[in-house]
Amino acid sequence: KHIFRVISSLDSMILGEDQIVSQVKTAYRTASTSHSTGPVLNRVWEKALSVAKKVRTETAISQEGVSIGRAGVQLASHILGNLIGKKVLLIGAGQHGKLVAKHLSNHKLGALFIANRSFGRAEQLAHDLNAEAIPLSQAAHYLEHVDIVLTSVGGSRPLISFHEMQQILKARRYRPLICIDLSVPRAIDPSVAELPEVFCFDIDDLSQVANEGKEKRLIEAKKAEAIVIEESERCWDVLHADELNERIGNVFKNASNIQTAELERLFSSQTHFDSEQRDAIERYTQALVKKLLHHPIQTARKHAHTGDVAQFEHIINALTAPQKIEKK
Repeated sequence: KHIFRVISSLDSMILGEDQIVSQVKTAYRTASTSHSTGPVLNRVWEKALSVAKKVRTETAISQEGVSIGRAGVQLASHILGNLIGKKVLLIGAGQHGKLVAKHLSNHKLGALFIANRSFGRAEQLAHDLNAEAIPLSQAAHYLEHVDIVLTSVGGSRPLISFHEMQQILKARRYRPLICIDLSVPRAIDPSVAELPEVFCFDIDDLSQVANEGKEKRLIEAKKAEAIVIEESERCWDVLHADELNERIGNVFKNASNIQTAELERLFSSQTHFDSEQRDAIERYTQALVKKLLHHPIQTARKHAHTGDVAQFEHIINALTAPQKIEKK
């Protein structure tokens, strides 16, 4: 159950985290390479993958953004659709801005530009995100070409005024622009939201999306928990049945060995039996062994299914106890 919960992202800090499956795969690969897995764990692992797939197929646990970073991506995606090839400008290096930029950079952007008052800090962040650092003085020029602008800076007055945005839109030929202003106070004049070509969001908008996503994931997590419980019980029954069958198989194997030894002992001392008689005696003793074992085996099965492991072990151990067979 624990393995199924982990791989289904129910034990993650962020419910439904989609990176957990690849992390668990890496862990299993490492264990397998170092010969640290066996038949039982291998079977559980195969089942765990199917459980993770079932959770993602039958629930929406990984579909809702639950962090500021994911919420920014979700809002941008609702407007632009596929983010592949889109261009993004990050102005400032505030914590929330970096978080949203990091999540956006995972969507095969066409370009990510970073401008900051300290160019050295912009260069460092650009290096971390595989982006391009630009001087803050050139930010307005880049606004004419990007699809999304993130602002995450401090300051007492807006960096982009209503009039400046009008000029930028004119240069853009009025192509839509998404503005995600994570600055407090706002770095983009709030009146810019009145322009029909501009879609503006602030930290409150992202927080709301994140909270809604968290609530939805908690609901979906209950569905996922039900799947995990059902599948873990089913897997345990299979593993238990395999072990049960193996132990019972050992009983019959032990009895067969005793039968074979006793027949060899009989035939070596009584040489007058022909082949047909020997076959008949062998068939008879086989049937006799099965009849003698039938009741104790059925009793052992009953104890196993009711959870009385001690009684099951007692019967099986008694039936497989080594016996000294004298040969003449």
